[in-house]
Amino acid sequence: MDLYYEKYQLIRYSSDPSETLMDDLTLVLRARNAALKYISESLRSGRTAHSTVTSAARTYLEQRIRTSPYLMEMIVRLFYYDYKLFKYELPNLDALAQLPIPN
Repeated sequence: MDLYYEKYQLIRYSSDPSETLMDDLTLVLRARNAALKYISESLRSGRTAHSTVTSAARTYLEQRIRTSPYLMEMIVRLFYYDYKLFKYELPNLDALAQLPIPN
């Protein structure tokens, strides 16, 4: 699996472009002489019409998933290699299991 990863430049993404996206993207774009200022301003200027990051449904579902030990374990199992590849911190499932069950 690691054999081919050196041929790619990974760009980590989060709902806040100022976190990892801009750092990773800048490295790639600078190497290709892209219009960095324009791209950076476009990413920071706002959300697209189809963005769900601030929607009530997304907030509700994310809260349900993050407070469920079972669902979080399934997320970790499904995306374990993504967590490792992109160097994201794994959720502490032991601590999550100790939380009281919400009504």
